[in-house]
Amino acid sequence: MPIFTIDSNDHIAPANGDLKREGADHFGSLDELRQVAAPWPASRLVHLWNGIPGVTEVKRFTDRKTALDRIWKALENGSAKSTAQTKASRKRGSRPKTTGIRAGTKKA
Repeated sequence: MPIFTIDSNDHIAPANGDLKREGADHFGSLDELRQVAAPWPASRLVHLWNGIPGVTEVKRFTDRKTALDRIWKALENGSAKSTAQTKASRKRGSRPKTTGIRAGTKKA
């Protein structure tokens, strides 16, 4: 299970082995993230979310639980950037484009 660090500038990064930076918060699960983020204001959670590459920016979250669940899910999936690339490739059209006219009909 990866361990992540959040520094004072709200940059989230995977911890490198046993090297844990001083002055940074560390967490390796959603429960630990909830404990670390308990004293933080909601605006910091919004700032963290908007700092993850490839996610849709938000102005606020419905509640604290939703914010932490979304942040953890984005981190757990590896990188949000690869998720965004997957969605974009699906949108580009894996289906052939049709004109809406069926072959063998009077309109064709």
